[in-house]
Amino acid sequence: MKSKIQKISQISSEQSVVCILGSSAIPGSLKLTEKENEYALACLKQKEEIFFINSYNRCIYLMRLKEDLPLHKIREELRRSAYKLRKVIKSNNHSSLVITSDNAYRGAIEDFAEGLILSSYSFNKYKSKTPEEAKKSYPQKLLLFGEVEDSD
Repeated sequence: MKSKIQKISQISSEQSVVCILGSSAIPGSLKLTEKENEYALACLKQKEEIFFINSYNRCIYLMRLKEDLPLHKIREELRRSAYKLRKVIKSNNHSSLVITSDNAYRGAIEDFAEGLILSSYSFNKYKSKTPEEAKKSYPQKLLLFGEVEDSD
């Protein structure tokens, strides 16, 4: 199933979010609870690159950009991170997923979305699907929040 990509101006407290972090700060736009914020800061302090918060009504995926690399390598690492997160995202069966960034390079949101979309491709024309596989799918909507470049 194809995913639609759409820009949004605000993140709801019930939307699942992927946030790309360019620093060790948690953005307020995620609207984390106090305990979630403490957990996220502890993970950042331990230098974890990718971590996940499963709330009652949404999932929050946080990833820190690698440092001390040239920009072209950081961009490729971000696409690879999207590939690594695809199984977890797919298993949570989101109808929509917000992608945002904080203190990251311009274009980080698009690079992650590209990696996620490319990782979701599979040629299944001649495969038979089991009912369990048919239920799990990628998000139908990818919602981009933040500095997003307009494409022509």
